[in-house]
Amino acid sequence: MTTHTAPTSLPDAVLVIDDDTLRGHAATTCAAAGLDTTTADSAAELSRAVRTATLAFADDAGARGLRGRGYTGRLYLVAADPHAPNYQLALELHAEGAVRLPSDSHTILDAIARAPATPPGAGTGAGGIVLGVLGGSGGVGASTTAALLARRAARFGPVVLIDAHEHGGALDLLLGLEATDGARWADICGLGSVPDAATMHAALPKTHDDIAVLTQSRTGPAPTIAEQLPALCELAGGLDDTLTIIDAPTGIDLPTTHTLLLAAAELRSLVRTRALLAQGAPGLRVALRHRAWSSTTRDEAEAVLDHPIAATITTHKSIAQRIELAGLPSTLPRSLAATLDGLLYDMGV
Repeated sequence: MTTHTAPTSLPDAVLVIDDDTLRGHAATTCAAAGLDTTTADSAAELSRAVRTATLAFADDAGARGLRGRGYTGRLYLVAADPHAPNYQLALELHAEGAVRLPSDSHTILDAIARAPATPPGAGTGAGGIVLGVLGGSGGVGASTTAALLARRAARFGPVVLIDAHEHGGALDLLLGLEATDGARWADICGLGSVPDAATMHAALPKTHDDIAVLTQSRTGPAPTIAEQLPALCELAGGLDDTLTIIDAPTGIDLPTTHTLLLAAAELRSLVRTRALLAQGAPGLRVALRHRAWSSTTRDEAEAVLDHPIAATITTHKSIAQRIELAGLPSTLPRSLAATLDGLLYDMGV
């Protein structure tokens, strides 16, 4: 057993990692934070660590051993660069996170700094706003609008963005996360059950402004998500002070607190949107989307829909070009930003 001495005010951490190099990276990172670390490399030491440690860093086998012996403390799964950690196992074992070392050492430092942890969803239990974004017709830009709203809302607090389309709405591409490590729908569905909110949030890939995104993988067959979708959306909605935005298809009953229905400023799209309005939805608002060839005015659209328009979203060619080349930009045109901020304010964000 190898021990690194540190101030007693910090929690003990156990390292359950077979690979010497990977264990060294974990120990070095913990030592840099001044944390007491203990390496468990026998069954007896592992059992002792379960009773005393409040924070653990483990490889796959070590993590299973800890949980199997009743360890209930904070757990991080680690993998050596350049290999991705086992996100499905992290979800299954309710790990607080999964990291690659040494490239993600900052994540461990942040975790230590937060001790004792207050993970998302462990606060008041009040939950947050769940916004469903739907297109009144195809090609109206619901996925892009959902991502735009997430980007603006991320300035005020945590955001979870869920791609609820069976074959993916390409939200990871919009936000530049297609190559970023993290859990996808295949990992969630492969569990056979719904993980807890904090574990799911920790496992998802995140943007630089801390938008956690759940979407389909770019590789392999797309799993059927309809069965788990309502429970996952409800779970995300339980995260305290977190906005959950769902890029949602029509025809699925989801546990939303607010709904934004996008209609193109064109007669056929408005007629289709009116039929969807008749079905009702919580906190329903309609936004009018002007595409390059749209000619219907706001007043005309309200007359067709028999419903007020909450906002008008115009097409910005510069945004479309930047999304195509480099993903959704951090800075948006003022008029578009003001429109999105108005919608968020109207829904209590």
